[in-house]
Amino acid sequence: MKVEIDKEDLLLAWNETEETICSMESLTNREIIECKNSLLERMRDVLSALGKYVTNEDVAEYLDL
Repeated sequence: MKVEIDKEDLLLAWNETEETICSMESLTNREIIECKNSLLERMRDVLSALGKYVTNEDVAEYLDL
């Protein structure tokens, strides 16, 4: 089954991932710990955007679980 992908979802996922990577690269370990909830929220946003197109079953099948 082919799913129509909304480019806004991809852009959101890409941007949130890039922001998280930049934060992880530039922050100290202590700052990362202090920002943990914000970083997790960004990753939850990524999963939410991509979750419209990928299910847990898809991942399990892809990974042969």
